Amino acid sequence: MLPSGYQKLSDPSTGRPYYVNLVTGQTSWTPPSGAAANGGAAPPPPSGGGGGLAANWEERVDPSTGRTFYIDHATKRTTWERPTSGARGGGGGYGATPPSQPSRPTPPRAAQQPSGGSQLKSDAELARELAAQWDAEDEAAAEAPAARSRGGGAAEAAGGGGGKKGAAGKQTEGWAKDDEVTQCFLTGVKFTLVQRKHHCRYCGQIVCADVSKKTAKVPGRGVSEAVRVCDVCYEQLERGDPVCIAKQVAKLRSESETARQQAAKELANWASMDPQFADKGIVHAFEALRAPELLTELLQTATPDTQAGVAKLLSAMLGYDEYRELLHEERELLDAILALVRSGGTESKVSAMSALASLTASKSGRSEVRRAKGLVIVLDVLLNTSHEPLQEATCLVLANLCEDPTGDWKQLQQNGAVFSVAHMLGSASASLQEAALTLLAMLCSHKECREQAADSGVATSLTPLLGSTKPDVQRAALALAQQLCAFGRAADALLEAGAASPLAAMLLSPGTGSSEVVAAVLECLSRLADSGLTQAQRAVRNVGAVPHLIQLMSHQDGRISRFATSLVSSLCPGDVQNAEQLFESGGLVLLSEQLDSGDERAQLQALSALSQLSAEPVQAHAIVENGCLTSTLQLLEHPNQELRAYAAITFGNLCSAGALTPAQLQHPSVLPHLVAMLSSSNALAKGPAAAAIASMANQPSLRQSLHELGGLPGLAALLELDVETSYHAVQAIAQFAADERFRQVLPEAGAIGPLAGLLSSPQPHVQHCALSAVANLSFVPSAVGPLCQSGALTVVGQMLFSHDAAVQTMCLTTLCNLLGGNAASADALLQVGGHVALLTQLSSPSPDAQSQAAMSIGHMCRHRPAVQALLQAETVPLLSHLLHSPHPAVQLQTVYALGALAAEEEAAASAVQVAGAVAPLTTLLLSSGAVEVKQHIALTLAHTVRGSWRLVFNAGGFQALLDVLAAGSEAVQQDVSLTLAALLEDVHQRGALLADLNSISAIVGLLNSPNEGTQQNAAKAVAALAEEEAARETLYRLGTLSHVTRSLAAANTVRPDGTRGGAANPDARVSMVRVVASFAADARYCNMLRIAIQPLVAMLSAGGAEGAVPV
Repeated sequence: MLPSGYQKLSDPSTGRPYYVNLVTGQTSWTPPSGAAANGGAAPPPPSGGGGGLAANWEERVDPSTGRTFYIDHATKRTTWERPTSGARGGGGGYGATPPSQPSRPTPPRAAQQPSGGSQLKSDAELARELAAQWDAEDEAAAEAPAARSRGGGAAEAAGGGGGKKGAAGKQTEGWAKDDEVTQCFLTGVKFTLVQRKHHCRYCGQIVCADVSKKTAKVPGRGVSEAVRVCDVCYEQLERGDPVCIAKQVAKLRSESETARQQAAKELANWASMDPQFADKGIVHAFEALRAPELLTELLQTATPDTQAGVAKLLSAMLGYDEYRELLHEERELLDAILALVRSGGTESKVSAMSALASLTASKSGRSEVRRAKGLVIVLDVLLNTSHEPLQEATCLVLANLCEDPTGDWKQLQQNGAVFSVAHMLGSASASLQEAALTLLAMLCSHKECREQAADSGVATSLTPLLGSTKPDVQRAALALAQQLCAFGRAADALLEAGAASPLAAMLLSPGTGSSEVVAAVLECLSRLADSGLTQAQRAVRNVGAVPHLIQLMSHQDGRISRFATSLVSSLCPGDVQNAEQLFESGGLVLLSEQLDSGDERAQLQALSALSQLSAEPVQAHAIVENGCLTSTLQLLEHPNQELRAYAAITFGNLCSAGALTPAQLQHPSVLPHLVAMLSSSNALAKGPAAAAIASMANQPSLRQSLHELGGLPGLAALLELDVETSYHAVQAIAQFAADERFRQVLPEAGAIGPLAGLLSSPQPHVQHCALSAVANLSFVPSAVGPLCQSGALTVVGQMLFSHDAAVQTMCLTTLCNLLGGNAASADALLQVGGHVALLTQLSSPSPDAQSQAAMSIGHMCRHRPAVQALLQAETVPLLSHLLHSPHPAVQLQTVYALGALAAEEEAAASAVQVAGAVAPLTTLLLSSGAVEVKQHIALTLAHTVRGSWRLVFNAGGFQALLDVLAAGSEAVQQDVSLTLAALLEDVHQRGALLADLNSISAIVGLLNSPNEGTQQNAAKAVAALAEEEAARETLYRLGTLSHVTRSLAAANTVRPDGTRGGAANPDARVSMVRVVASFAADARYCNMLRIAIQPLVAMLSAGGAEGAVPV
């Protein structure tokens, strides 16, 4: 066992074993001491060094000069200066023998004496020897992880016969040779004695240290730990790329054509199968490895097989935008590709043409090809080759070039390319067929090319391709057929070649799912039907395509729907089997929908079909049964003359066949007849006429027409006839009542009484229609009285107990409107317990129902007898509970109901107080921001507290009272101001108010109230506030003292009309004098009161506060 730090190697020239000290780099023929007995002993310190040198330093003598220099084996540096005993490497200046290129340690040599002009131990040789030692250490360090992963690789190396390579051999297999490399593989930097070489453990290439600082785990190399790799390989290993780019590029750079071909093939396969190939990191790697220049050079100088491989690689690379941008910068690349297309071998031409196809997939690539005169070269290949793969690639290139709006197509047409490409359709290669079809479709978008295609007999080759089992070929054939069908002569040729059959069959193919494909098939069939109707009918009939066409009539794509309708209207009439399929597949229903579509083209197509189909009695009845009549009648008045003509033909056929009934004559063109039938003596005709009108009355324009024709009185008269007739009539009346334009007219037409009678109908549907009409009519003030007199309120009150939510909603609407317009009619509601039903609605989960019920109760409370009934029914607690509703509309209507209830009787007001409604009312007052709402709440509070505003104060404090002052009427303000004055007599209450400047300002503002009572109460409140020192300062800032002084002065005068100015009320003047007195007692304001002396003196001289001085 060797001691740690030693390695056993063999001399390649003699096979003799020798030993290497990996620390010092020294070699020896004899085993190191302790090799047998002490396998784990460390090697002795390197000899030759002086005392005091660290373990990693060695002292040597330069044989050429005799100078002593020192080697740091840790940093692999040399220096002439002796390091200190504590030096750890890197000390001193660099010596004259820096490291050289890596190589294996050399075996020991016998000492030789220098002779002549040569020196055995020159500086250069010494440097190389040191470099060899250090590189041996690097290699040994690289092999160490593999040895550890093998768990004792020495034994394996000793017994690893049988041709197997050890892990170290596997690591270095395929590596670049040191003696053959002079510059970095990645950067191109030349290696020197300073710029050392390093092997990437993944690609095996020699790179400089700047681009090999990273380590990574390399799979499949026998190493389980991270090892040195170059930057490119590091990125690839991080991504997990399947191919080593650097290794393949190295093969491309090699002189071996086989290696070049293998590398090109492997990279091409990767590029064509893995989108990851377009990753930015991989693109950057190709750029860093100067791949574009390399590929260009290979295209120009390599053997044909290599050129073909490189061209195939370029074709795959150019399929990605990222590589197109990269390769675009290589100016000579396109010239090399075109040169290969022009003069290369067949395989090379195919690969180069494929590369051109990838390049021309982009607009910039096409521009480059045009600038390089590439179109002429490609066109020459097309006209002179019979090799199918080359023809396919050429068609792809030309198709790409024809995408741009240039004159390329013209050059192809003038050189007869259409004939050459049309000949390719007979090939057995599906890919060539697709490419040729694509190119022809693009060329045939021009009239001149379509003419050439027709002359070339392309229809014969195209027809079987329309039925191809290859979806891509079939779609390409369809695109060409679509272009050819636009040209009359080509369409005729296609029809004669039998193209209609495969096109019709395509409609039934499950692969024809794309809207674009379906639209193209239908367009082709329509054009072929225009060329030969009989052949198209036969083709559709033979494949049974009519049901599918009928389905397509309702397709959401407008083009498909129009084409399908056109085909049905042209192919079904006159063909018995197609017509039968039309009826059986529900085609008439779809035709009816087309009539209502609003699309004149679709309507014309549908009517054209119906005008022919309706000529047969059986088909006429089927047309009516499938709902085509109404739409046909509507089109009788269409502004389009052609539509009117077809509608008239269809309508006449239906009448002649006896397929129409009176109930179906609902069209505005026959409205005069229908309105006359309402008043006709023929009773049997009234019901159908009413039914027809009812079906039409949902249209606003028809309601207007019926009204203008005088149909409303006739309908109102039918309300009292038999159940069926009255049902149709009330249906129509309900539609009119829902229209605000006719609500005023219905009472005049005599509909109120009959409608009220129908509210009691045993037929629910009749009852609901009548209730709907009554609910809408209740919005008309002139109809409220007649409805109440007709007993409608009683019936509606009973219907309110229904569990039908719609019925409840209509009943509540009716009650709100009728009670709001006639509160006295509440008696009729009370008789049937309708008020109880209203209270039930207060607990409804619907906020709208709660709101309407509360409003209705509020209306009822205006009728005093209803108040007692509502109080007995415990209405107040229910309403009080709704004050907490989260819905503002419910809260507002509840406030209205409580206010109306409390306003009628004192007992009701007390009940509202007892129910605890004052607090939530006050809360609503404080939280509301709308002035009208505050006024509404203030009025309700006034009715509820009836002067006891302390209840409001207790619930909301001074702010609540001030809000009432701001929103209430003069009477309310007087009551509230009196309460404020009384409250402010309490010193504790004054303290609570002093913190709010706005509140004091509001009280002071009441001094200007036109109501003397409010003014007097405000003066008392201010006088009470003035007693507080803090309040006087606030009052002074608000100008209260000046206002009081002016009022007192004005009170001493009498106007010519006998009225006093200022504070005319004696109590008010007394309160103002109290204000002045409070300020006079305050030293801060004594001097300011001089202005008040004269009014006070005048008052005293006049005999007191009541005195006045005449003007």
